[in-house]
Amino acid sequence: MIFWNQKRVDALMHGIASGFPEAGPLDYAILIGLIVGLVLLVLWLERRLDRRRKDQAESASLAQWHRYILQFQLNPVQVAALSDLADALTNPLLDRHRLFQESDLFEQTLQTWQNKTQPGTAADQKELRIRLKELWQIQTLLEFRDKKAGRELKNTLEIPVGSRILQPDGRLLGTVHENQVDYLLLRNPPRRAARASAITDSASPVAAPMAAAGSGTPDPGALTCVLRRPEGLYQFTSQTLAHPDLPAGYRILQHAERLERIQRRNFPRCPVQISGYLDGVTVQLKDLSAGGAQLQCSAVTSRWQSALQQKQSLRLTFPIAQFKIESTVLLVRISQSTLSVTFEKIREGDRDRIVRYLRSL
Repeated sequence: MIFWNQKRVDALMHGIASGFPEAGPLDYAILIGLIVGLVLLVLWLERRLDRRRKDQAESASLAQWHRYILQFQLNPVQVAALSDLADALTNPLLDRHRLFQESDLFEQTLQTWQNKTQPGTAADQKELRIRLKELWQIQTLLEFRDKKAGRELKNTLEIPVGSRILQPDGRLLGTVHENQVDYLLLRNPPRRAARASAITDSASPVAAPMAAAGSGTPDPGALTCVLRRPEGLYQFTSQTLAHPDLPAGYRILQHAERLERIQRRNFPRCPVQISGYLDGVTVQLKDLSAGGAQLQCSAVTSRWQSALQQKQSLRLTFPIAQFKIESTVLLVRISQSTLSVTFEKIREGDRDRIVRYLRSL
């Protein structure tokens, strides 16, 4: 053979038979170099693999981010505001899609972002107000998405921490920071909270003062509060408790004697007069909410009777403010020529349009 080296083969066989010579410094240096080279190769491969995984996670987060934006049909101003909010995250490229999924993360990031933002000129302050307005609208839109109804609350002592207490006109009064036996502690909306008095959630800002001075003294005048939960709306009447050591940005409410459930639907219904189509048959929408509708028809078809019994989905389309709303619905009740339906699959952007339309009535 061309590549056969008989001298080397003879030297190898002679070394096997008689024993190899003792390794010298050069041999050890070569061995150490090989080991170091292998370690560096493993580290390089591991680093490349971690980078690839990170790139894949960032790509997946970006894809979910854009998918949520399309799903909720956010306008460019809302997208810009949400992008500014995402920059306040610890890992914005990996966690920005979680702003659509976790309401607690959204609220914490919003507070952090507002504390870091220091507007200087009047134009900057106006831009900040616009950003905050859009972010509050997005937060309201995401607040109860994909949440299931819980058990009915009996009194204000059962209100969970983190619940949002509203005014009767829908404006946010505050978020429940603590629910103690003697009082409810609310954290006011960010626009009302003083920046200089920011307090971490881990410690109670009024625990010691309240323990020393009781539950405070009530201010004159009753305060009507609304609690919105997935199983319905609650209303109670309370009073604000004054306390000299209460930090700015917090409010103390007295527990109510009665917690009344005023709405069993997730969304209140309003009377409307809108023409639509249920599986191609003309119907009239008599009332509407973001969760369902009541329809009036000339005659109930056998198809609808079967759908009610077998819980089959139907398709409902109707116009709102020059937009076409489409949804699959489930029939929940048929009474003569009146049909009650609940939205089964509806785009969140369409649901938001319904909410805005009903608020404009």
